[in-house]
Amino acid sequence: MKRQNTTETGTVFVDADGRVTAELPSDGPHGATAELEVLRGDLARTIHDHLPPGVVSIHGDSI
Repeated sequence: MKRQNTTETGTVFVDADGRVTAELPSDGPHGATAELEVLRGDLARTIHDHLPPGVVSIHGDSI
């Protein structure tokens, strides 16, 4: 999973005109954005690719 890391180091929110309205800067290893971030598709693909043989994957179903 670490290879899938987006390496995001901070977050900036902007309005429709591109002006910064809020910011979560990178504050090192303990900051608000310091955790490992992986895109949902990369996470799903990595999990799917590492399932053991015989596991059936069902998509688009609901309870």
